Amino acid sequence: MKHNVLKKGDTIAVVAPSRPICNIKKDIDASIKKIQRRGFVVKPGKNINKKDYYSAGTAAERAADIQSAFTDPKIKAIIAATGGATANLLLENLDYRSIKKNPKIFMGYSDLTMLLSAINKKCGLVPFYGPNFRDLT
Repeated sequence: MKHNVLKKGDTIAVVAPSRPICNIKKDIDASIKKIQRRGFVVKPGKNINKKDYYSAGTAAERAADIQSAFTDPKIKAIIAATGGATANLLLENLDYRSIKKNPKIFMGYSDLTMLLSAINKKCGLVPFYGPNFRDLT
């Protein structure tokens, strides 16, 4: 399945599928400003600032942000804020049928690799193993 090419003015969602961003908020904010200066709109996930132990919210909250980004027609790409160790808990919380119906650029690395692989296998979508949002500073 092919993705659309990003153009200036497109909206990029930033989600936190794993680690909380409270300790890297400055980096995330710097990345947001950098992406906006390049002509894109950045839409943070609703739950991106939450913290639940070593995760950015519960598995259901983190999955809801990803799901919402895939179903929002204004969003053209989704980038993970950072890695961590708990993205595996999202595998059973995602609606892969819905993701398949709404193909988008989805990018991240580290423990996001399992999400990239699941989306590829279950949806036929080719996600990107590339920099997390924090790395764009």
